[in-house]
Order: sequence, then C-alpha cells, then structure tokens
Amino acid sequence: MIHRYCIWLFVLALCAAYDRARGDDYGANIVYIKSSLCGRYYAKAIPDEPYGAKGVTKIYAVSEGEDRLIETYPWYSSQIDLQAISEHISVVRLGTCRRGLEVSENDLAIGLYLDGKTLKEYSTLDVAAAINDSGAQSGYQSKFCWSLNTRGYRWIGSSDHVFDVEGGGKTLSFDVKTGALLKDPKTK
Repeated sequence: MIHRYCIWLFVLALCAAYDRARGDDYGANIVYIKSSLCGRYYAKAIPDEPYGAKGVTKIYAVSEGEDRLIETYPWYSSQIDLQAISEHISVVRLGTCRRGLEVSENDLAIGLYLDGKTLKEYSTLDVAAAINDSGAQSGYQSKFCWSLNTRGYRWIGSSDHVFDVEGGGKTLSFDVKTGALLKDPKTK
C-alpha cells in the first residue's frame, strides 16, 4: 500500500514539474532586460514576487561610460517594448498571463507610457471588447492572454508611430503619443 502511495506522489510531482518546465508565459518572474531596436536604450525589469506585476522597471540610456537611468516605473513585466520617438521614449508593456481566468477589468492587457508617464492602460476586458467589436472571432473571452501577439512599433507618417498587437485574427493599433486605441490607423 505504501508503495502505491509513493508511486502516486511521484506521478503528481512529475506532472507539476512538467507543467512548470513547458516554457509557456506562465513561468515564474525573473529579471528581464529588453533593448530598444536601435540599442540606444534598454529596460531592466526586476520582480518583487515570483508571479504577478509587482516590481520595478528602469529605463536606461546606453553610453560609453556608465549607463544613465532616465525613467523608472512601479511595475514588472517580462513583455516590454521600447523605442525612441523623436526626443521621447515610448514604453509598452503587456500584462502577464493569468491561466484559467476569464478576461477582467482588473487584469492588465497592455499599457502605454511616454517619458516616464502613464498614457493609458487597457484591461483584458477592454482589449477583448475591442477585438469583438472589430468583427473578429466572436466570444473572444477565455485564453485571451495566449492569443495576444506583439507586432511592435510601426511608423505611419512624418513622426507618427503606432504600436500593434494581434489577437483573435484582428490587429489593434495604439497611438504611442496619446495611448489611444485607433479605429483606422493610417498606413505607411
């Protein structure tokens, strides 16, 4: 009987280890560094907890000597994009995957920041509603976090940039200077 009990414990432990080792978005938080496309700036995100968004993210300008801290944000994310736009620094973060939960007004999907200030933060409920309103897959609710893909920054004219994400077969474009979700972004 004890032998059978030990086998069951071993199987359960193996299943738990497999779930953590798969490498999906649900892994534990680690220190994360992301460089801007040109390499002149980088973000360093440091978590306060093993899971969630508590932590700090610092934006640095790269120099020959010591790198210079230029912005600090009171959150952690392992999905960050940043880009210099004219004389401004745009930062975009995606929320962490919350496996098994429905979309909610309390869970961050995407946040847009400029020069150290919050422009706009959209919940998973906001983004799912925008995707559904666009005629994308109907009922786009659960497993949302696995389907939101970063397409990145896109230049749309003179000095205008947008940040694109894709979900439910629909691309959503956000103005990186205002944080607004654009209904019909201009094309290059």
